[in-house]
Amino acid sequence: MQTTRTPYSISFMATVLLLLLFACHSTVANAAVALEYAADNQRY
Repeated sequence: MQTTRTPYSISFMATVLLLLLFACHSTVANAAVALEYAADNQRY
């Protein structure tokens, strides 16, 4: 790898990590909403 392309690689990796974090967060949020919905259905 060339040293001149290192900043680009770092920014690319940071973007990928942010996308992964966002995907995980949305998945966890969807699971939490689904669990709350199921709990509400069982309550009534």
